[in-house]
Amino acid sequence: MKQAWKMSGVVGAILIVAASCVAPRMPPHPPRPPKPPRPPHGPAAMQQQDITDLSIAYPQK
Repeated sequence: MKQAWKMSGVVGAILIVAASCVAPRMPPHPPRPPKPPRPPHGPAAMQQQDITDLSIAYPQK
């Protein structure tokens, strides 16, 4: 069992070192433009709210 733990530790260390070596070489991702916040009011929001309220008021058995 001790050998298995040593092997898993060595493999983990190799993976961490490989990931840290590869990460800096990758080109940085361009920052994504922030999405405009959706208005809380509207038919979709009301319908979703009604569905959640019904599920709370009348739990399915």
